[in-house]
Amino acid sequence: MRLESLTARNFRGIDSQEVTFGDGITIVSGFNEAGKTSLIEAFDHLIEHKATSNNGKVRSVQPVGKDVGPEVEAVFTVGPHKVRYFKRWLKSKTTELTFLEGPRRGQSETGDAAHNVLTDLWEGMDTTLWKASRLMQATALEVSPLSSSSSLQKALSVQAGEVIDDTSSTPVRTRVSEIVDEFYTKGRAEGKLLKDARKRVQEAQNDVTDSTSALEALETDIAALTALEEEINQRTGDLKLEHERLAPLEEQVTVAHAAKATIKESEKTVASAQKDVDSAQASLDARSLLIASAKEAEDELAALKEKRDRAREDAAPLEKEISDLAARAKEEREKHRVVSDLLAQANRFDRSKRAREDIKAMEALLTKYEVLTSEIAQVTAGLSPIDPKTVEKVTDLEREIEIAETVAKAGAAQISMVALAGDRHVLLDGEDISLGESPTTFPFSPMSRSKCPGSFDSLSPRTPHPPKRSRALRRNGTSLSTCWQTMAQSQ
Repeated sequence: MRLESLTARNFRGIDSQEVTFGDGITIVSGFNEAGKTSLIEAFDHLIEHKATSNNGKVRSVQPVGKDVGPEVEAVFTVGPHKVRYFKRWLKSKTTELTFLEGPRRGQSETGDAAHNVLTDLWEGMDTTLWKASRLMQATALEVSPLSSSSSLQKALSVQAGEVIDDTSSTPVRTRVSEIVDEFYTKGRAEGKLLKDARKRVQEAQNDVTDSTSALEALETDIAALTALEEEINQRTGDLKLEHERLAPLEEQVTVAHAAKATIKESEKTVASAQKDVDSAQASLDARSLLIASAKEAEDELAALKEKRDRAREDAAPLEKEISDLAARAKEEREKHRVVSDLLAQANRFDRSKRAREDIKAMEALLTKYEVLTSEIAQVTAGLSPIDPKTVEKVTDLEREIEIAETVAKAGAAQISMVALAGDRHVLLDGEDISLGESPTTFPFSPMSRSKCPGSFDSLSPRTPHPPKRSRALRRNGTSLSTCWQTMAQSQ
């Protein structure tokens, strides 16, 4: 039997690993627990256990903590057949056998049938020699019994001169000679293959020496690391003990800080309370002063009430007398108002009466003046000499007219007019009067008439109200408000 390749997946600690075996010796090396022994165990598992099996050995190869099915696949030669054999256990259980070379090339089997066919082929193998040729780190060093090895018995028989009719076997001597020829020349000197092997061995020894030195350094580092770990563990223990020892102190510190904070808050509270006490004391003092002041005020108020009561008693007769006097004063004021109104009416009537008498006297004088003027005209027309007495009468008459006009002016109302914009002209009793920005004042009798061309037609003191065209008068530049107020007051 010749093993060409072996693949294991999810088998113990192996996630996925494939090993290809060459024609010579194949050495599988690696760290401890890397899975070297598991590879040989995987091949034994492939040959011995059905995929449908669920025994303890099958479950033991499943990776810890993973719900997966272990898989093993191998390509090897058994007798005249080269096959590919695959199995998966526990999950999606599968068995596949494919013949790659030999009499049954191209054929395949699956399931238990594939397992049974391979078992039949494997029973023709010298399993004793196969197991004896394996040396694994996990197994004990013991001598395997080779008495049942058929291959070894055939080889010994051939060496004893017995002819064995087995075309599948090659004489051991011939095979040994072939191997010797590979490593030595015909003169039994070392051949190239042996020299290369020795060279590789030397290089391997050098590598071993270097690896040993590195391993020694690593072991030194590991020892130092172990010492450091022990020291760390010791320090960690000491630190833990120290933490345990300090824990009560930390609690005490925490309590002390809390107490300190409480004391500060208490001090603030005491200070605030002291301020409140001071404020309350000040308020109490002020209240005491207010109470004293109130007491004094009550005493004063009582004295004043007593004085008021006495004054009321003393003033009772006077109050009636004052009330009577007030009533009499009110009656006197009413009488005085009536008398004042009558007096004002009398004064207005007297002024109006005198003005009418003066006007009548002036009219009489004017009549006399007109008569005398007519006589003078007649005399002048007739060229008759003027009587000195007549001239004296005319002079006396003119003097009396002047006196009458002066008196009439003194007793008549006065009117004042102002032009608001530019110069204006008014006709007063037919006389043209020019108005400017300064007030112009002249007498205005009850019989007077005035006109302002373009503003108003007629105005007299007997008009009950100001003319409706007063706004127009203002727009045309003449103000009558002042003169109308003066005339109203003069009446």
